[in-house]
Amino acid sequence: PGLDLADPALTMADACAKVARAASEQDVYEHLVGAALELVFAEAAFVSVDLGDGYLRPLAATVEELPALAEHDASLIRSTLASGDCLTAEGRVGWAPESYRSRLPEGAVAAIPGGGKPFLALVLVREDTAPFVAAELGRLQALVRVAVATLGLHDAYASRSRRTSFAALGAA
Repeated sequence: PGLDLADPALTMADACAKVARAASEQDVYEHLVGAALELVFAEAAFVSVDLGDGYLRPLAATVEELPALAEHDASLIRSTLASGDCLTAEGRVGWAPESYRSRLPEGAVAAIPGGGKPFLALVLVREDTAPFVAAELGRLQALVRVAVATLGLHDAYASRSRRTSFAALGAA
């Protein structure tokens, strides 16, 4: 009584629309973090991306100053990218280096990979130890797929714009 629960399908559609409306690649990451927090009960989130230089870089987060993770930094995030599977952990488990755990809540953690060869990981953290359930992970996977597709559209647009610019330079 007194609790207004949103329709899950409408909430999912709204989250997907927020990510798909992103005007830039950075906006995609930021909208993904915000939309994910609206889909599931969690207090913090971030997106880390593997840019191919051996580091995982957080490109959007609800907390400030998360450091890049080097290849030798064992973490749930690296494991989810290596396996391509959603992975979860209890807050007591060392799921990331202390430099991360000290800035984030101490509860349950979920890491969701994205991309054909996973190159990004969406990570959500709860204040409590309630585990992430399959329905939540499924929604988050779907949202990450929308983000990856949107990033692909931005990349295709940028490539087309570069080709058009080079063609215009050649004609000048």
